[in-house]
Amino acid sequence: MTSGSLPPQTPRRIAFTVFALFYVFGMAGYLAYSYSTQTGLSGWLMNWQLRTFSEAHSSLTQAALIVVWIVGLVPIFYLLMRLNKAENFVPAQHQAELNKAAYTPHGRALTALLIAGVTAAIFGYLLFKQQHLASQRLQQLDLNTDASLPAGVELANMHGTLAAEYAYLLEEVKYGRKTGSIYYVPLLPATWQAGQPVRVVVKTRVPVYQNLALRRVYFIDSARAFSATYDGRLHANDVPTFVRQHLASQQITLADPCYVLDDEEVINGQVNEAQLVNPWLVLGIGLVVALSAFIRKQPTA
Repeated sequence: MTSGSLPPQTPRRIAFTVFALFYVFGMAGYLAYSYSTQTGLSGWLMNWQLRTFSEAHSSLTQAALIVVWIVGLVPIFYLLMRLNKAENFVPAQHQAELNKAAYTPHGRALTALLIAGVTAAIFGYLLFKQQHLASQRLQQLDLNTDASLPAGVELANMHGTLAAEYAYLLEEVKYGRKTGSIYYVPLLPATWQAGQPVRVVVKTRVPVYQNLALRRVYFIDSARAFSATYDGRLHANDVPTFVRQHLASQQITLADPCYVLDDEEVINGQVNEAQLVNPWLVLGIGLVVALSAFIRKQPTA
């Protein structure tokens, strides 16, 4: 057995610690992204609920993702046990010392630095993304004339034919009452023919479209195609799984990449900042948690 109460800081253990951190936070990031875009595992769970029960509960999807995350930690604990065995370190025999070491100035400082480091990384990413979006200009795109979408475009004013006959309606219900609706509708060139891939799907909560030039109002529920122009933010390959299944059932294929144009994320040609996560709030919460970890006192018996 190795001497001392702390595990030996061998290169193998340091490498494992780095891998474990990336694994745990990476898996959490993937599941969060999956839930927010309703793709991947989250999209599969929602699609299964819709197909089986004709309704999907976000709380059930959240609970399932949490269970998956917890089960996903099993390989990390297994590898840790193997590492401890290989290095002849028995944590159970040093548990009291380990608990005490966690409350020493050194242990508290390491914990606080770890929390602050993760917070800084998340803050930096969110701030960079926010500044990047703020610097973007609204790109004018006409699907009737543009053979392909320019790479790197995130904000677009896009014109085409809204194929309302292929629309997918997702109704949101809370406490037994309808709280809103989300429409996913293909936006196509006027020359689009059956069998050609769809490049853009509009995501909107507004069931009507006003054509000010023609002074006409169109209803998506009417299932009739009409010429339309939408402002929005483009998301590559973020078409929800249940929307993909709906379109596939109508023999409609999606291009690769296929973009979701979210009209809620752009207002008057600018990014809707209300849709963005506030990086300063994340930074503040993270620093408070780090400070709490640093000044915590060891509980008395």
